[in-house]
Amino acid sequence: MWPSLLLKLPVIALLIFASSVANAGAAPWASNDYVDLYFRIYNGQVPLPHLRDEKQKVLFSHLVDPENLENLVSAPVSAAEKRQQLEIILTSLSEYRSRYNYAIFVGEPLEQELALVQA
Repeated sequence: MWPSLLLKLPVIALLIFASSVANAGAAPWASNDYVDLYFRIYNGQVPLPHLRDEKQKVLFSHLVDPENLENLVSAPVSAAEKRQQLEIILTSLSEYRSRYNYAIFVGEPLEQELALVQA
């Protein structure tokens, strides 16, 4: 049982990673997309997005895409709903900033990513 399980684990991990990259499609993100990615990173399902790998670069670029916020601002919802969604996105980005800061502290070359998340 264990050998077959050990052979399946890398495949499962690859599928989870592929789905996270696939979720980074062309559509703008909503607040729940930011939170979902954060918890996938927190639970170790996907790595912290960076610019060194092309697939990770696509995911990172989508994470910091200003169009996500522009679409929220122009959405036909109440101001209170917009404010709530914006607070969720900004809180999530703050958590990402914290994770990038820590990664830099332990020696990861993620300074550019941190600067883009802060911007």
